[in-house]
Amino acid sequence: MTGAMPGRVEGPLDHPLRGGPEEAKLAAELQAAIEHHKAGRIDKAEASYRKLLKKVPHQPNALHLLGVIEAQRGNAARGVELISQALPALEKAPQIHLDLGGA
Repeated sequence: MTGAMPGRVEGPLDHPLRGGPEEAKLAAELQAAIEHHKAGRIDKAEASYRKLLKKVPHQPNALHLLGVIEAQRGNAARGVELISQALPALEKAPQIHLDLGGA
C-alpha cells in the first residue's frame, strides 16, 4: 500500500457530523485533512484525522483514512484495525474495500 493516496471518499462524509455550524466546521476539518493527504502532506493529514477523532471518536472517514496512513507507513495491522472499524458505516464504498485489501 506504500504510496497510496486516498481515492474518492464515499459514504457519509458528514456521518456523524450532521446538523448545525459545529458539524459543518468538523466536516470542513475532515475535508482539509483529506486535501493534505491527497497532496502528500501525510504528517498534517494524520494530525488532522487524529484531532477530528478526538472530537468525534468513531467518524468513519477519519478512521478509514488514518488506517490508510498507518498502512502506508508499514503498520499494516493497525491500518487493517482502523479501516475495519470504519467498514460498517462505509460498506457500500468500494474504496474502503480496496484499501482494506491493500493494507
